[in-house]
Amino acid sequence: MKKSRYTEIQIFQIMQQLAIGLSNVETFLKLFSEAGGKVLAGTDAGQLRITGLVMHRELQMFVDAGISPYRALLSATRWAAESMQKEHIIGTIDEGKQADIIVLGTNPVANITNARDIQYVIRMGRIMRSPEDCSVIFPPVSSTCN
Repeated sequence: MKKSRYTEIQIFQIMQQLAIGLSNVETFLKLFSEAGGKVLAGTDAGQLRITGLVMHRELQMFVDAGISPYRALLSATRWAAESMQKEHIIGTIDEGKQADIIVLGTNPVANITNARDIQYVIRMGRIMRSPEDCSVIFPPVSSTCN
């Protein structure tokens, strides 16, 4: 068994510093958002990212920091599109825009965890039961997630 290069006391001190840092980030995000700043959701998890799950966790972290669920949702939709100067194509549900849409069973503005209550996914014009069950409901085509 490899011995750690840090003592238990050093590890404890590092954990305390990380907790203070997280608290500082949460305070900044809350104040920035309250002042009208647009916080953007996004992940730099790279190849190890599990599509969707990391985003749900990030939205929850924003809410935990004091950002409203509504503004947290904007961070992953409208504001993200605006930051890429693609709001004319994506970011909101409007006629003529491209969109993959999730249909939820409960309101995520009431509680951000409701964003996980996915009932249907509309992807590339196909209505699917859920991200896990990619059987297509409409239009009737072969069962595929592509």
